[in-house]
Amino acid sequence: MDMEKLFSEAMKLQQNLSDTQAELNEKKYEMSMGGGALRVCVKGSMEIESIEIDDDLMKQENKEDLQDLLISCINQALDQAKKDKEQEMKSMTAGMSIPGVF
Repeated sequence: MDMEKLFSEAMKLQQNLSDTQAELNEKKYEMSMGGGALRVCVKGSMEIESIEIDDDLMKQENKEDLQDLLISCINQALDQAKKDKEQEMKSMTAGMSIPGVF
């Protein structure tokens, strides 16, 4: 096998992985709960982009419900971002595990 060609292909794969990872880091994942009373948007980089809370959830008597909804909603949005990123990277690497990629 031609080592130069193999090296060239590896460099292309590395660049494609890097570009895809950058795109996925900017992709936004939105989750809502409580009939839309709570909305969370996270980026693929696992950063919270925004949180919108309906005024009714801000009442003192709803404090525990709001806390539970926030945790659940954020975790679900982050989980979706993580799964999407893993799936995209696995499809690009044909299922190979490449350290530092995921």
